[in-house]
Amino acid sequence: MYDKAGINDVSEFYREKFVHQANFDFTHRILNFFNLNHFKSFWIYAKVKPNSRVLDFGCGSGTLSALKQKGCHLTGVDYSASALEIARTLNHYDEVIVGDISRCELPIASFDYIVSLDVFGHIEFAHKDAVISRLQDLLKPNGTMLHGIECADIAYDQLSPEELAQFVQVDGHVGIEGKPAILQRFQRFFRNVRGEVRYDVINLVEEYLKKRDSYGAPLPPLLWAYLRSLSASEQEIFNICAGLAMHNLERFQCRPSAQETGGFLFLEASDAPLSPLELPVPESWLLDPMTLLHNDNVFFRGWYGLESDRETSHRWAGKEGFLYLPNFSGRVLRLSVFSYHPRIMDSPVEVLLIQIAERERLRARVVLYSHQPVEITIPVEYDHFILKIHATTTWIPRYYDPDSDDARELGAGVKWVYLN
Repeated sequence: MYDKAGINDVSEFYREKFVHQANFDFTHRILNFFNLNHFKSFWIYAKVKPNSRVLDFGCGSGTLSALKQKGCHLTGVDYSASALEIARTLNHYDEVIVGDISRCELPIASFDYIVSLDVFGHIEFAHKDAVISRLQDLLKPNGTMLHGIECADIAYDQLSPEELAQFVQVDGHVGIEGKPAILQRFQRFFRNVRGEVRYDVINLVEEYLKKRDSYGAPLPPLLWAYLRSLSASEQEIFNICAGLAMHNLERFQCRPSAQETGGFLFLEASDAPLSPLELPVPESWLLDPMTLLHNDNVFFRGWYGLESDRETSHRWAGKEGFLYLPNFSGRVLRLSVFSYHPRIMDSPVEVLLIQIAERERLRARVVLYSHQPVEITIPVEYDHFILKIHATTTWIPRYYDPDSDDARELGAGVKWVYLN
């Protein structure tokens, strides 16, 4: 099919096709849970159990990096070395492998989950069963497949050469098939298979534009002009509104009929019994104690954005930063504070942790004599708990490093934060 569409080198076709210089972890910001752009990823995130070994088949630049927040070990396979470098460095995949899944050297029966988004529609019909068989070999006994699959009844054999080339060269969709065909294909390999079509009524700004501009789908001219005029922030607002609509459709179970064959199929396959299909309500995760460091609503004032290096993530405050914990009365807050002040050996940095209530109350005091973090434990005594972290000494990196252009005023940093 690729050759009929004028694509002679599939690896070259995909080398830069879906390379996105972006961090795909949507868990650090409440609104991301409602952005339609994350709806597909959210489904897989909801299904995967913590601390699992996950193979992301056709991972691109690391679309499912949110799974790292659940302690998962992520292995990504893709044709694009450029995309995989982003998956490894920016999205923190543990292992990345360039090439065809059928030829990659991976240990047999080693993954709890094998997942993909928008991949099976790019596999030619003649190769699909072999790919599923290969993935099944890599899955642990009673492991689970989770795939988001584009589906539609497309009569490829009725397209003219020009129509076929136009259709395939946009996104590489050489293997789109309807829901019944997909389910039957997986049922040949797994005892339990379930799939339900979603995501076929509401769409993203970029998808509306692509359907009109690249596929020639009808779109009212005024709507097309409006969508074209949106800024990046306005596009995000549009996508959040679309996501809210989608979540409400899920909530009221306003879904396509069981016979619907086109749209976006969420497919689950395993030899073990399957978990419930429904998505959990995202609000229950918004303050997951294991992901507090990534939540801008916890680090709600006085903090710079989340920063990551190869080993850890951290946040910097200015002279003072505030934490907000709305529903954790009776828990124990544990966090590590640190400073990278260049002269800390000569001038130790004092950090005060002050509870904000009707009047301020000093809950902890620590003096940092080195760049090593210090752990602090504070009982959370009531809901809507606010803690101020105040550093008596701050510094500006560019004043100490001539090669730095960092003009931020930095006080205390936090490397991790948990609730017991």
